[in-house]
Amino acid sequence: MDGANVNWSFYDKLGERRKDEQLNKLIGTGSCSLYSVHGALQTGVQAVGWEVAPFLRGIFTIFLDSPGRRSEYTRVTGSLVFPLQFCSTRWVEDLMVVERALQLLPNIREYINSVLRKPASRIPKTVSFRAVRDGCLDNLLVCKLTFFAFVAQQLKPFLTQSPKPMLPFLASELEALIRNIISRCIKSENVKLDLRPEELFQKWWPVYHRGRKLNFFWIVDDFWLLCWAS
Repeated sequence: MDGANVNWSFYDKLGERRKDEQLNKLIGTGSCSLYSVHGALQTGVQAVGWEVAPFLRGIFTIFLDSPGRRSEYTRVTGSLVFPLQFCSTRWVEDLMVVERALQLLPNIREYINSVLRKPASRIPKTVSFRAVRDGCLDNLLVCKLTFFAFVAQQLKPFLTQSPKPMLPFLASELEALIRNIISRCIKSENVKLDLRPEELFQKWWPVYHRGRKLNFFWIVDDFWLLCWAS
């Protein structure tokens, strides 16, 4: 099929046709949820203001179509492995991008430090380089990227399509996912197990918006200690 508007138009016309022919009404299960899942992760990451996306986009861009910079990176770090391209529409699939970024972060920091030691006239002034520089100076960057990867890993199964009728299990799987992610942000004793799914949103969504007072970093204690020590 085509875009979402075309799909909905086709669905409406099909429903009208079946109604005219006195056929049973089709069960509406909503539009394609793939981009809804991607968009949910995007909204969450942007809401906390961690500036993860500019960093991931920048570490790929600064080496794109720049043989001299790639050669300098290899000379400084001894590595021939480079960052992967960040996709701004398929956020869950960026899991591999984040994992590669975590793997290369020591090398990227080493390279950025070598560039910053150059005369001011030779330091790049592009938006991408500034995003990478600011990210490398962030002692919590590893924590942020690790939490991004964790949530993306939880969402990844919803991107898998199956010819089997899995719709009856969708509601319970979404509820389990919501409870799991909430438990990473709020102490378990404050999350009542008997709350219905809609009550989870009603109870905790206002809490999230009151002031970002939740501590997300306990999930990566080892990385937190490492960053603190450095």
